[in-house]
Amino acid sequence: MTADPETRPPEREGTRPAPDPDAARRARATVIGVAVGLAVCTLVYRGIMDAGLDQTAALFVGLPAILAITVAMTPPAKSVTGLILKTMTLGLLLAGILVGETLVCLVVAAPLVYLVGLAVGVPMDIRRRRRAQGQAARGPLSIVGLVLLASMEGVIPGTQPDTTGSVTVVEHVDASPAAVAAALARTPRFVQPLPLPLRVGFPRPVAADGGGLDVGDRRRITFVGDAHHGHAHIGDLELQVTQRGPGMVIFRTVRDDTRVAQWLRWESAEVTWWGDGSGTRVSWTLHYERQLSPGWYFAPVQHVAARLAAGYLIDATATPGV
Repeated sequence: MTADPETRPPEREGTRPAPDPDAARRARATVIGVAVGLAVCTLVYRGIMDAGLDQTAALFVGLPAILAITVAMTPPAKSVTGLILKTMTLGLLLAGILVGETLVCLVVAAPLVYLVGLAVGVPMDIRRRRRAQGQAARGPLSIVGLVLLASMEGVIPGTQPDTTGSVTVVEHVDASPAAVAAALARTPRFVQPLPLPLRVGFPRPVAADGGGLDVGDRRRITFVGDAHHGHAHIGDLELQVTQRGPGMVIFRTVRDDTRVAQWLRWESAEVTWWGDGSGTRVSWTLHYERQLSPGWYFAPVQHVAARLAAGYLIDATATPGV
């Protein structure tokens, strides 16, 4: 005899519902999928490094895409995109701890990594939603194909756009042109802190020697970077005066074994100055070659970094009394 629902004794407080075996199975499958995705990416990362492709889109686009696709192939989660982004966050943290990537690499690459994750996860979620509604599931995955195609920049010859770049910064210095020239001729002293964005793991100048503005004069600047694999990287940037004229000087890079050279190579710096009535206008132009791909992402990032560097050089080396 079935008890009437209204006379059925109430459930005791604190009684937990029976565990859902399907939910537990999905949770285990998700953990396994994440672990497999990270393991696959570790192997692919080693292959990319061994093949010398660590400055191409294969690392910054292809590797995150492989991780995102591997995770997306796990049994259905509430949101593929959310799971991918969480896994990528874990992967970035592990990259800093286990792989030894420097802070600046992680900070600069993180937005691109998350963008790749969204480009893979959102189409997957749309595809699942359409399937659940009985609609055709074709179409969105073509975006995933475009992401994989974008990872070939720098890997296949001819896929890399122009890598040269330049930036010019003009600032007013409260000093005479002769005083500015004297400041440029002295041995550089970098006592001012770097601009805030350049303090996030970028190598910093700690010492310098040499000076002069005559053709052939050299100066060497020593940079110290963040610890990489437990050791701080120390490298030198050596510049030589290759052209000198009234109110202008051109420095060309002779040697650069700093960590910055892995991201961009400084070609030359052109400095001009002229009186403006209340002081001196100083123009600092930096010419460089981009080393990282994809260009659509790293070219603007490096342009901003170069502009900050040019402004800092005016303040630190062309301003008397600093």
